[in-house]
Amino acid sequence: MSLLIKNASFIVTPFKVVKDKSIYIENGEIVEFETQEADIVIDARGMVALPGLINLHTHIPMTFLRGIAEDKGLEEWLNEEIWPREKKLNEKVVYYSSLLGIAESLRFGTTSFVDMYFFEEKVAEAAEKLGARAWVGEGIFDFFEKEKTEEEIKRAERVLKRVKKMKNELINPTIAPHSVYTCSKELLQVCSEIAREKGIPLHIHISETKEEVEEARKKFGMTPLLYLSSFKFFERNRVIGAHGIWLSARELVLARKFNLTIAHCPISNLKLGSGIAPIEKYLKRGIKVGLGTDGPASNNSLDMFEEMKVAALLQKLSDVRFPTLEVIKMATVYGARALGFKGGVIEENRPADIILVDLKKPHFMPIIKKEQVVNNLVYCAKGEDVAYTIVNGEIVCRGSVENLEKIESKVLEEVKKAGIVYE
Repeated sequence: MSLLIKNASFIVTPFKVVKDKSIYIENGEIVEFETQEADIVIDARGMVALPGLINLHTHIPMTFLRGIAEDKGLEEWLNEEIWPREKKLNEKVVYYSSLLGIAESLRFGTTSFVDMYFFEEKVAEAAEKLGARAWVGEGIFDFFEKEKTEEEIKRAERVLKRVKKMKNELINPTIAPHSVYTCSKELLQVCSEIAREKGIPLHIHISETKEEVEEARKKFGMTPLLYLSSFKFFERNRVIGAHGIWLSARELVLARKFNLTIAHCPISNLKLGSGIAPIEKYLKRGIKVGLGTDGPASNNSLDMFEEMKVAALLQKLSDVRFPTLEVIKMATVYGARALGFKGGVIEENRPADIILVDLKKPHFMPIIKKEQVVNNLVYCAKGEDVAYTIVNGEIVCRGSVENLEKIESKVLEEVKKAGIVYE
């Protein structure tokens, strides 16, 4: 099938801004920037095309916990509110909650997401149903109990097998040990070996809070990243470190050496009082930084445009003038590179994951120069400004998601049946 995005007012590649061009797509790839005959034509006058946004760290089924627990730090939030409710989880709740979260994500211009949660095969099924691109990994932790280590590995391998069986190029596996404070060294080593052997990303929380860092010092005699590097966790692996707020100078050297990508989640970090990651310093030192929302329970939105704006504004607290184009790269191409994915850019022979943002709204006006387009995408745009979401050359969302109300109703029904939400 061919698709023509005709006469886009602007294209953000995201390395530069191009005016008044068309994008011809065939068999899921960008072919050229010329007008052609096509099966489907989108008139994109008054719109800006940019690569589909990549949510590098989330727990997307946590829509069922949105707004449940507020104004608490991470440790209290997890132990008192989240983990007790998650003990009651089942596959149905995860599936329908995932449908809701993925529908929200697509509506707001996120074409790819990297997920860590339970029953991840159900997240994969929901992504397949709605046409999203996903990297899924079962969140595993043995809490340093040896008898649980093997059981957790089996859970992770179950998802790897299910994803392979799907034979869907949009659904990809990861290995996702939760953190150094919930996983034994043995579990972390096995995860590292599986990722290396299969050539898939490792996805883990790293140095999210001061308390985590201090606990690691007491328990292991070193900080989290140093501890992981002490048994070759990073060696020949593609690792996504969620949050990475409290990294020492020595850890920054190692992060660059091991090609670690930090998944920066500014809104969740603020909401849980975890801190502000100095991402401008990371980028200057050659450390890769992508952008994530974290889960809907600690954000409470899956709107990556909100995330871009907050990420840019936070750096200004340290008197840093952070370029808006760099923020867009964090939300697109930097995330793609972390995953070994050829997308995140609008170029010929690249996957056609593209969103169109409607500029014909008062909060974007006036637009006089090309530079204003990029600035306004970061500081003015909202997810609801997305007019089209295209994944692998297929239009998966046109300003709304069909049957969203039906999905939402089903989510609430299943969540109540499981006794997770209390009225």
